[in-house]
Amino acid sequence: YTILTATIFGVFAFVEWLAGRVIEHSGVAVALVAFTAIGVAFSLNAVHARIESFVERALFRRRHLAERHLAAVSAGLPYAENSGAVERALLHEPAEAYSLSCATLFKRDDAGNYTHDGEILDPAVALQLQGTRRAVRLHQLSMDERWDAQTGPILAVPVFVQARLHAIAVYGGHVNGEDIDPDEVESLEAICTAAAMAYDHLDAVQVRREIARWRKLAERQTRELAAMRERVSLLADQTQRNGP
Repeated sequence: YTILTATIFGVFAFVEWLAGRVIEHSGVAVALVAFTAIGVAFSLNAVHARIESFVERALFRRRHLAERHLAAVSAGLPYAENSGAVERALLHEPAEAYSLSCATLFKRDDAGNYTHDGEILDPAVALQLQGTRRAVRLHQLSMDERWDAQTGPILAVPVFVQARLHAIAVYGGHVNGEDIDPDEVESLEAICTAAAMAYDHLDAVQVRREIARWRKLAERQTRELAAMRERVSLLADQTQRNGP
């Protein structure tokens, strides 16, 4: 998109410069040259705006729809009710919206590795993400053939929960072979940030549930202990009344 827009701008800038040179060497009065140049500039700007608007609508409509869709997903993601919904938003939604070749989530295990179905992610990826806290290109970090920029996953995006790298989302390029561009990277980072908020929320909910469970257990044990003490006290009273 940036390259195409710059190309259109360059073409119109050249046409504007050429028109100015033609007018300048036509021998007309300086004032007329100035007014004509201004008129040409405004006309070219108007045409450029219309062409840019057409390009936006015709060529990049799907992309803008995808960006708006993922922005809406990111906005609602912190309120997800379970981890399954979070993972779907991290993997299925971007892959569907941007037509990505693959999307995988590597989660931290007890040993500190990031795994998916028994596959361990290259530790260099996690170290780089912890240092930059931004998305990284996999082929720049590892010689592993899985990270081939043309055929395999190409981008790793961190999911930090309370300053700890909780998970790593790995995305492939577009199914047509195109790379993930900077605007799309920013969108993927945004959805991973929202996922981090969702995981933090779910962890907090789990902690509250555990606290409530232990509180109920403590209350039940307190009641049982009180009942046991009462039975012991009654038994002691009965023993005294039936003394020798």
